[in-house]
Amino acid sequence: MIESVMPTADFLTSVFLAFIAAVFLCGYLFMLFPVASRARSLRRVRRRCYRAIRDGEKSGAEKSTLRAAVLEQLQKKRWLRRAAEQFDKAWRGACLDETTGAVGDLEFADFLSVDDVLPACANRHLAGSLPGLLVALGILGTFCGLVTGLPSLGQPEVAPEQFPILVSRITRSLSLAFYTSIAGIGGSVLFIFLDRRRIHRLECRVRELSTLVGQAYPTIGTGEALRRLIFLIDDGIQVLRHLGTDVAASLANTLGATVSSALEQELGPLVQALKESTEYLGGVLGEAHVEAMRQMVQEALVPIKATVHDHVGNLEQVLRETVETQVSLRSAFDDYKQQTEAMVAAQAGVLEQLHA
Repeated sequence: MIESVMPTADFLTSVFLAFIAAVFLCGYLFMLFPVASRARSLRRVRRRCYRAIRDGEKSGAEKSTLRAAVLEQLQKKRWLRRAAEQFDKAWRGACLDETTGAVGDLEFADFLSVDDVLPACANRHLAGSLPGLLVALGILGTFCGLVTGLPSLGQPEVAPEQFPILVSRITRSLSLAFYTSIAGIGGSVLFIFLDRRRIHRLECRVRELSTLVGQAYPTIGTGEALRRLIFLIDDGIQVLRHLGTDVAASLANTLGATVSSALEQELGPLVQALKESTEYLGGVLGEAHVEAMRQMVQEALVPIKATVHDHVGNLEQVLRETVETQVSLRSAFDDYKQQTEAMVAAQAGVLEQLHA
C-alpha cells in the first residue's frame, strides 16, 4: 500500500508545479508581453515625433507645420488617433495665437490613459486576479500534500523494513506542500512585480511622449494669460489715445483754414448788412429815443422825491422827540442826585449826634 502511494506525491508535485508554471507563462504572454510591446511602440512613436520636430526646427518651419507633422505621426497608430485628434481640437479651442499657445495646463497625457494604450487582450481585471489564482494553486498543492502524508502518520505499527519507505512518503508529501506553496507565492509575487514594472514603464513612455508633443503644442498658465491680456488692453488703450490725439490735430489743421474762409465768405456780407442797418436805425430813432427816455426818468423821479420827503419829515419828528426825552431824563437825574445828597447829609448829622 505504501509503495503504491509513493509515486502519487511526486506526480502531484510535478502536476501542480507544471500547472502553476503554465498559468504564469500564460499570464506573462497574454497580459504582460502586450504591455511591454505597447511601451516599445510608444517609444518608436516618440522617436519619430522627435525627428519630425528636429527636422522642422532645422529647416525653420513654423509651429503650425511642426504640429501637422507631429499629428501625422500620432495618427499613424490606430490606438493613438482618437486621443491625438481630441487633443488637437482642445488645444485649438484654447489657443490664443500660434506663438503664445493654449491657455491652461493642457497635456497630451490627459487624453491618453494607460487603459487607452493597452490592447484589448491585456485585460487588467484578469491580470489583477491572476496572482490570487497562483496563490490558490499553491494552497491547493499544500492541502494535497498534507492529505497525502497524514494517513502515514496514523498507522499503529510499522515494520522496521517499511520505516524508510514511510519516512520517504511523508517527506515527499511535505515536499509537495512546500514546493507548491513556494511556487504559488513566488509566482504571484514575481507576476505582480513584473506587472507593476511594465505598467510603470508604459506610464513613463506616455509622459515622455506627452512632454515631446508639448513642444509642438505650447501652453501657458491662466495667470500668465491674464497678465498678457492686461498688457494687451493697456497697449490698445494707449494706441487709441494717441490715435485720437493725432486725428484731432489733423482735423484741426486741415479743417481750420477751410472753416474760417467759409465763415468769412458766408457771414461777412451778413454782418456788414446788419451793421449798416443798426447805424441807420440809430440815426433815425436816436433823438426820439433820447427824449422819451428823459420823459420817463422825470416821471419816475416824482414818486421817488415824494417818498424821500416823507421819510425825511418823519425822521425830523423822531429826532425832535428823542431830544426832548433826553432833556427830561437829564432833569430827572438831577433831582435824584439832589435828593441823594440831602439824604446823605441827614444821615451824617444823625451819626454825629450818636457819637456825641
